[in-house]
Amino acid sequence: AEDIRIRTWTCVAHGSKGLLYWQFKPERLGPEAPGLGLISLDGSFTDRTHEAREVAVFVDQQKNFLLHAKPPRAQVGILWDPKMNHTCQMAGMRLGEPSQVSGLRETNLYQEAVRGAYQSLWWKDMPCRIITPEDEWGGLSAICLPFPLHLHDTLMKKIVTFVKEGGLILSEGGLGSYDERVRFSKMIPPQE
Repeated sequence: AEDIRIRTWTCVAHGSKGLLYWQFKPERLGPEAPGLGLISLDGSFTDRTHEAREVAVFVDQQKNFLLHAKPPRAQVGILWDPKMNHTCQMAGMRLGEPSQVSGLRETNLYQEAVRGAYQSLWWKDMPCRIITPEDEWGGLSAICLPFPLHLHDTLMKKIVTFVKEGGLILSEGGLGSYDERVRFSKMIPPQE
């Protein structure tokens, strides 16, 4: 029941306007999601039912406030660069046990670095948002660059502009170690 409490309150805290519980009742033909239904197979209430009800009662009592409430605007961005992700995949920079299907490790180092940056901010209660090089970075005061080994020219120019306008960059090591052809850069970090 604790899992449903944490997940449900997290959704409310982040401004969700609706919630879908999977699954209401366990499958009759087999356990698709064993133990995760809101009610038992015979229709009786579970601890999960009571947790969901407690949140529903609170939300109903506070609906006028909650419908207009907004979570704080993120001032910190975490860069998700599809090109860096692709570079890690192609270079074989992967973690975890090899997949039984493909033989490849499931997660690359870049994905784990982005996840780690997000978790670090999450545990410090710092609102953040995932941004891409193509996004508008307005309203952000800082940007985290997880595993920034490959910075293409357009992205580097955008980072430099962000800093010149007063933004803060928090970078892991190896900033721009590789150029657009994934060759070792002559200057680290690369210059405009």
